[in-house]
Amino acid sequence: MFVRIDSSCEKDKKLFDMCKIAEFSDDLTAENVQVLDWKNRPETVLNQIFIQKIYDCENGGYFVYEKDGKYVCGVGCYPFEQDDSIAVFPVRLYISTDLGMKERIQLMRKLIQHTFIRAIKDNYRAAVFFLNDHNLWRAKATIAYMNVRKNKYLSFVPKIKTFDTKVNYKFTEQTAMYIDFSDYENEVKQCLQQITV
Repeated sequence: MFVRIDSSCEKDKKLFDMCKIAEFSDDLTAENVQVLDWKNRPETVLNQIFIQKIYDCENGGYFVYEKDGKYVCGVGCYPFEQDDSIAVFPVRLYISTDLGMKERIQLMRKLIQHTFIRAIKDNYRAAVFFLNDHNLWRAKATIAYMNVRKNKYLSFVPKIKTFDTKVNYKFTEQTAMYIDFSDYENEVKQCLQQITV
């Protein structure tokens, strides 16, 4: 079951438990989910939820998947600062390493599909996501997750494109990728051009 999280969920013990488990993970993506000193670390999901409140918007949120009374994974979505017709997702994607590999892959596919459908229902015209150097290898995995032949949760095949220049997003040099839902590619490129390194 998917649960939407925003700053009003501060007493949600299951969210903090998921973040505490991330502290023991060897996965580099887990460092942005960890609970350790989260109030002073703007890159962490807890800081983004409760201090920055970036998921408080009507057409976004941090979505977690609940299994057996625990949150086992999560992913965020929010409007792009340059243009609120563009969604930023997947953000702070995390899946507990306590799960088996097959289940982790299935949950990642479900999370991405859930967020993707939400973005379309929320009338976003496009989506962008950003990969820093240690996550760049995940670009191939993300493209595979968006393949309808490999992901039974997808209803159609989105076309993912890579922006040709590195960008500076959230104080980090990153590679930007995007999906155009409705002939909005020029606007996406203009927004990304504004934050080019």
